[in-house]
Amino acid sequence: MLRPIDMTTRGLGDEIEIPYNAYYLYQGGGEYDLVYSDNINLYGIDRETSEPVKLLNWINSDILLDGMEALTLLPDGRILCVNRTYNRADWSMKFELIIMTKVPYESVPEKIILVMATMSLDWNLRTAIVNFNKSNDTYRIQVNDYQEYATQDDWQAGLTKLSTEIISGRVPDILDVRGLPHKQYVAKGLLEDLYPFIDNDPRLSRSDLMEGIFRAAELDGKLYQIFSNFMISTLVGSPRVLGSNPGWNMDEFRAVLRDNPQSDMPLGQWNTKTNFLEQAIITGIDNYVDWVAGKCDFDNDTFAGLLEFANSFPDEINWNNFEETYVDESELIATRRQIMVNTSLYNFNTFTMYKAMFGDELVFKGFPTEDRNGNSISIDSGLAITTRCRDKDGAWQFIRTILTEEWQRNNVWGFGTNKNFFYEKMEEEMTPWYYTDEFGNEVEGSKGGIGWGDFMVEIFAMTQEEADQILGLIESVTGTQSYDQVLLDIIKECAADYFNGRHSARDAARVIQSRASIYIAEQT
Repeated sequence: MLRPIDMTTRGLGDEIEIPYNAYYLYQGGGEYDLVYSDNINLYGIDRETSEPVKLLNWINSDILLDGMEALTLLPDGRILCVNRTYNRADWSMKFELIIMTKVPYESVPEKIILVMATMSLDWNLRTAIVNFNKSNDTYRIQVNDYQEYATQDDWQAGLTKLSTEIISGRVPDILDVRGLPHKQYVAKGLLEDLYPFIDNDPRLSRSDLMEGIFRAAELDGKLYQIFSNFMISTLVGSPRVLGSNPGWNMDEFRAVLRDNPQSDMPLGQWNTKTNFLEQAIITGIDNYVDWVAGKCDFDNDTFAGLLEFANSFPDEINWNNFEETYVDESELIATRRQIMVNTSLYNFNTFTMYKAMFGDELVFKGFPTEDRNGNSISIDSGLAITTRCRDKDGAWQFIRTILTEEWQRNNVWGFGTNKNFFYEKMEEEMTPWYYTDEFGNEVEGSKGGIGWGDFMVEIFAMTQEEADQILGLIESVTGTQSYDQVLLDIIKECAADYFNGRHSARDAARVIQSRASIYIAEQT
């Protein structure tokens, strides 16, 4: 809340309640006591009713809201603001002085409007939308960010609203599938296979892309989303402890735990029964659920073993004595109390950090699965074209931009999906940086440092052997992370009966299989 200063009484005036998502506050004017932004829209607090009134949508006004330094409502209704924007590849910055004028809709040059739905628009994707809208004479992307409907009491209200609209036939043209159950959308026939669009593109082909990564994102041999960058979710550790071969099944996983009795926190100290199980499901969902076929497989020894391992974690983290019990992760690893890390490899430097932390060698084991392939890719923002799209060629003209070398060079700092950009970044990491020392000798120098907690390591040129290991990991990945709150709730509810001693692990797995089968069948 805010309380205005009464300059006459030198006291505070009445309280003005402000919404929880009022991230940036500005001086009001005219009929508004104050103005605020939630990164999606600009609102004014009505002086009479104290209710928020939407003034504009930033993206649909062609403004990249990186850092609004000042905002003023002018007496004639225009809005004056100073904005700073970043190039997120090299973090260069520029300032803009902007004056916005409200104009009648019919006075805007006529374009074909394509609606894109999102649950939280990625910052880099904002750049692609604004640049496309400014440069394309035929099409314009209109963003509907359903995150604005989330409340403190119901943070999924936006997803509920979008799902309701889709069921009623109001299907957007383009979907940003991050945070959405896109595999269920595929099962319902709502998304287009994008391979034909790539194959028919005059300036882009499959060979221009990291084909192994897109194969991992396929469903039934088809590609329903494209994306500009990716991370690899995995369990990583020392091959001397975990074994040198990538991947393992549940029996091999348990054997490693038995062989390391000193490891009282094998995955570190931040896991509880529930959050470990949730992460394991999200990361390895393709091992248990086939959304296209409408089937699942939880009633097996591997999943029951996963429940048993999850039960080894505490029910919750005791934050009251955090300072007394906290041990830095690097110390836990050095003393072998922790023997693996559940992490996401998002650039070449994270590989360097974990390699140093575990003693110069790494193995990517992933979560235990029967096929010994528990590594998966995590995607920030995947773009899909719906089968109801009013102009699919126009939608492709937009979404293809995030696959281009030029766009990724200016907007992606981690692993990119454009092959030229990816290998360009890898070559940079493999190129040494030299300086001349006091004796006139050329010496390889550090390119900087990376660390976590109390651990820090200097970054030097990556070797070919290290690059080959990363490339091998990328080529081995066969699945993608996927999030479905209803399915997770079913699994967590049934798992709780096992954690509380009411069911055995196998009984819990059977109940999960029964309930999940019904739910998944309903979605397809």
